[in-house]
Amino acid sequence: MNIPIILRPAAEEAVAQMIAISLADGSTTRWTAQQWVDIFDPQSPPRLVLVAQEAALSPTVHGFLVALCGPARGEAADFELENIAVHPSMRRQGIGRSLISALLDHARLVRAGRILLEVRESNVAAIRLYQSCGFTVLGNRREYYSNPIENALVMVHVL
Repeated sequence: MNIPIILRPAAEEAVAQMIAISLADGSTTRWTAQQWVDIFDPQSPPRLVLVAQEAALSPTVHGFLVALCGPARGEAADFELENIAVHPSMRRQGIGRSLISALLDHARLVRAGRILLEVRESNVAAIRLYQSCGFTVLGNRREYYSNPIENALVMVHVL
């Protein structure tokens, strides 16, 4: 049974929970403490940062998304999905799909040209989710990930 979830822009206060979800996930990119701080730094490039919480106004974060709102190439900006994770206990309830849908909606609203992402080749569940949301494989990056070393698929969603 799916729990009613709301998405909202993240605030710095959510970083500790976002880090905990990232560590529990096992397949997300491991960021340094500085990278987590930088997502909220006004001097850093703009980002869309969303968290998923229970609709009952629970302060518990069950998932998050961080997307870099890149510079325009021509007339349309590129977005890069930098990090997304759902707590393992909350998977298969539509949270990841809701976060990606919100990113797609936002990117369309600001007339972005495309959204790019990298995903571990072994992360079949994530690849299937991305494909079901309209992403296609653009290429790969050898030994892109560490701990363990693994290739990445580069995927794109053209808007």
